[in-house]
This record gives sequence, structure tokens and C-alpha cells, in this order.
Amino acid sequence: MTFWLVAAAMTAVVAAALAWPLLGKSRQADERRAYDRQVYRDQLAEVERDLARGVLTPGQADAARLEIKRRLLASQDRDERNNRKPDSPSSAKPTGKPASSGRALLAGVVSLIVAASAFGLYLELGSPGVPGRPYAQRPQQPERQQATEAALARVAELRERLEEDPADLRAWVNLGDAYRALQRYQDAAESYRQALARGLALPDVIADYAEMLVASNDGQVVPAAREAFAVVRRVDPGNLRARFYEAAALEQEGRRQEALDLWLAVAADTPADVPWRPILENQIRRLAGELEVTLETIPTAPPAQGAAPGTVDPGMVADMSPQERQAFIESMVSRLASRLEDNPDDADGWLRLGRAYRVLGRPEDARQAFEKALAATAGRPEGDSTRQAAQRALSDLEAGR
Repeated sequence: MTFWLVAAAMTAVVAAALAWPLLGKSRQADERRAYDRQVYRDQLAEVERDLARGVLTPGQADAARLEIKRRLLASQDRDERNNRKPDSPSSAKPTGKPASSGRALLAGVVSLIVAASAFGLYLELGSPGVPGRPYAQRPQQPERQQATEAALARVAELRERLEEDPADLRAWVNLGDAYRALQRYQDAAESYRQALARGLALPDVIADYAEMLVASNDGQVVPAAREAFAVVRRVDPGNLRARFYEAAALEQEGRRQEALDLWLAVAADTPADVPWRPILENQIRRLAGELEVTLETIPTAPPAQGAAPGTVDPGMVADMSPQERQAFIESMVSRLASRLEDNPDDADGWLRLGRAYRVLGRPEDARQAFEKALAATAGRPEGDSTRQAAQRALSDLEAGR
């Protein structure tokens, strides 16, 4: 009997909640319009905050402001039209019986339908004779629950280890992996950043950090993430993850054909058995469909033999001595330098190499690379972006910035 009393009370509450808007007076139009305008002003303020935090580029912020202001002006135009006097008697409010009795009737019908539907569904699908069970005793999804508990235990273990030894590079990377498993993307990004700040500046760790920045910003390749992926490309030009997200950033900028071309190039270097291959192919098919581009096939690479391009085992490198780790990173930079010796006109390549040398603390090598980047742009106009970047890099280097 208690159950039916509780069920009846809950049904009455729901029915009342549905009927109340029909019985009450409607919100005044001017209040609604004022609310809309306030929302648009809040959105403009949010754009400014996102720009200051680096979530939006100046171009994206300008586009967002323009769209919000357009909507604000449209709202004001509607206000002016609604406030005009009617041109004819037909535009005046109709006279007759007040609508309150009609609304009351409608509210009663809605309440009866809700109550009858709830009662009928419960008799069909419910089990009123089955005794209740405490939540803790109900069956859970065992695999998901076990994975979550394992990740939480791993986080606790790693945090305790890092309190004792903050210089444990492997622990920082593993902590980032555990946070990633829990979908705590901001915490994962911070853990990877700690590993980078302590010297584990490897392509995969940088890419992990950048990927978590993307995940924590709802899939947007924010400027900080794009710069991190650019660092990966400087020391490992073929890195698949960096190239994938570079294409995503191009699409977000509106450069959709360039994004599709880059994703197709990534697909040509990605074996069919790689776990994230379906994600790549879905992006290609979606964008090709939007651009009305016909694709007979999506290119693919032969099955992977060993590690995929651009893949480095962070745990292996974390076990190296500081001298071994430094030599390993410098070897990757040396590969880029060797490639540029064969292609001295690659101004962007020299610019990337100079930035890599700065990260390694080799200012004289960085200076030479920036000068070669500047020399490679000698025939370009002063407004060329690579030429300006090389000039700024040399100026910053001389100023010690």
C-alpha cells in the first residue's frame, strides 16, 4: 500500500509540473527579449576570456564576435518591429472569452494522460511484487567498474610515488595514462606536462600532452596544442598523430581541402591494422562527402613491421641516464639537420631546426639555422610569414628571450 501512495504522490508532482505552465501566465515578451540580449552579451564576454586563455585564435575570436553581434542586432530589429503600432484593426488583440478556462481544461487533460500512461506502463513493464534491493547490492557492469577501480588505484599509487620522488619521469607519464583512462583529460595533460618540464621531451610524450589539450577542449585543436604538435613535427616530420591533428586544425580554420589532402597523406602512411585507422577513414569520408569529392579508395600502408612511424617507448627512454636521454633526443634533431643539408632551400625546415636547437639549449646552432631560414627566404616579400618568423626568432635570440 505504501508503494502505491508514494507512486501516486510522484505522479501528482510530475503532472503538476507539466500543468503549471499551462495554468500560469506566460512570460512577458519583453522579459524574454531582454534575457536573449543578456545571453549574447555574456557570449561576447566568454569569447574575450577564451581569447585571453589561448583557446581561440584572434581570427576565430573575430568570427565568433561577428556572429554574436549579428544575432544581437537581429534581436533588436525584432524588438523595434514588435513595438510598432498596428497599421489596422486586424492586428489588435482579439476579444472574447479569456483563455484561462481553455488552459485549465488542457492542463487537466495533460494531467490525466500522464497519470494514466504512467499507471499503464508500470503494470505492463514493472514488477510491483519484487522486493527492493540496496544500490550497493545491485549488479554493476563488471568490466567497466573493474577498469575504473584499477585506474583509480593506479592514480593513488603513482601520486604517492611522485610525492616521494617528483623526478620519476616514468611515473609522470604513467599518471597521465591513468588519468586518460579515467577521461580526466586536464589532469592527464598536466601530468604529461610535468614529464616534459623535467626533461622527457620525446615526440610521443609531447603528442600525448597536445592530444589531452584537444580532448579537454571538446576536440578543438587550441593554439597551445597546435604548437606542441608543431614541435613534434620539427623532430619527427612523419609523426602520424601530429599530422592527423594538423589536418583537424586546418579544417577548423576553414581550410577543408587542405585538411582532406593531409588526411589522405596520413592514410597512405597508416597500416590497415592500426587501431585508430577507422577514425581516420571516417574523418576522410565525412569531409570528402561535404566537399562532394569522389573517393574510389582510401590509400593505406603495408602492415606495420614493429613500431609505427614516430612511436617511441617513453618507459624505455625514462630508464636512460640523463646523458643517454640527451643523446637520444639530439639524434632525432640530427636527422632533421641531415635532411636539410640535402635541401637547403627549405626555409620552414631551417626554422623548425632552429627552434629545436633552442629547446636543446644550443643557441649558436639555433642562430645559424635561423640565418639559413632567412637566407632561404631572400627572394620572398617582406610580408612572408616564414621570413618574418625567422627575423623574430633571431631578434628574440639576440635579446635572450
